[in-house]
Amino acid sequence: MHPDCVFDAGKDLGAVLAGASGIVQATPIGMASHPGTPFDVDLLSANLWVAEIIYFPLQTALLAAAATRGCEVLNGGGMAVFQAVGAFELFTGVAPNVERMIRHFSTLKN
Repeated sequence: MHPDCVFDAGKDLGAVLAGASGIVQATPIGMASHPGTPFDVDLLSANLWVAEIIYFPLQTALLAAAATRGCEVLNGGGMAVFQAVGAFELFTGVAPNVERMIRHFSTLKN
């Protein structure tokens, strides 16, 4: 990476997001037990995609704010299911029915 492209995201988050195409939010902020957003959502713009690893709740404050601003969003449901798929196969040696797992996950209350 070119030295001119390096930012301290803790101090220059606006500059970082201005040059970014997307955000992966991987902190606990936004979980039911840790409500809120990890940064000021006024920094979001429609040219960003926003992905979250949180799956309870699926619709976090960050994803709601991003969608309102026109961002493409991805919740953490897929991460949760495919992590379980990998673990199931690793522990049992049996390939699980992925479609069934996705259907079941979508029925869970969140």
